[in-house]
Amino acid sequence: MLAKWQAQILMKNRLELAHARFRNYAVRKYKCKPQQVTFDDNGALKRIKKAVLFDDEPGLMGRTDGEVIEISSNCEMNHSEIVGTLMHEAMHDWCKVRGKSMSCAKEHFCMSMCGDPNE
Repeated sequence: MLAKWQAQILMKNRLELAHARFRNYAVRKYKCKPQQVTFDDNGALKRIKKAVLFDDEPGLMGRTDGEVIEISSNCEMNHSEIVGTLMHEAMHDWCKVRGKSMSCAKEHFCMSMCGDPNE
């Protein structure tokens, strides 16, 4: 799928910016040291590569359980929206603060700072 390939390339090219945005937010919000914020870049890229389709929840563009990204086959999306959804879902459980995932709301805030148009 072309969208998977493009999402992986864009993610790789924007990792430095995304790391900075997530790390700066986490340091302020969790009052931790920068080295206590880690990223699973390889895991995020693998989740994009292994993404699958689902059709059981109308209106939802995508979802992840932290292992598998599922993209809706019922929601009409153009190519850019599919790529954006893959990248968005890959960023869930990607950033760890002191070894723990950030809350979904905090992840979404950071994604908006990275330019996610759906946040």
